Amino acid sequence: MEESLQTTAHLLAMTIEAGALLAIAAGLAIALILAIHQRRRQGDWKGTYDHLRRRVGRTLLIALELLLAAEIARSIFAGETLNAALTLGVVVLVRTFLSIAIEMEINGRWPWHEAANENQQTLDKH
Repeated sequence: MEESLQTTAHLLAMTIEAGALLAIAAGLAIALILAIHQRRRQGDWKGTYDHLRRRVGRTLLIALELLLAAEIARSIFAGETLNAALTLGVVVLVRTFLSIAIEMEINGRWPWHEAANENQQTLDKH
């Protein structure tokens, strides 16, 4: 039974990883198509590039979320619990760092500054 659960978790992880690859491929294709369309319509390279960067960044964030989910699925039924926990911990740290870096690149500010700005705007209204 335990071997069956490990096999199922492994297959689930592989399926989620395939979904991450599909998300990257589809996201990049859509981002490029939209960038070409925007460039033809507006003729502005800088605006097109900025939108393309944001779309690609969001695609990568989604893929990172899926890869993290795959690693969680894989580690749940791993035979070596300490090794699986350490691997998951490293993956979470790398994913967190990459998410923050991509968020900074997309929006030009730290992710927690957005919440601070929203809280300040709410206080200013009252």
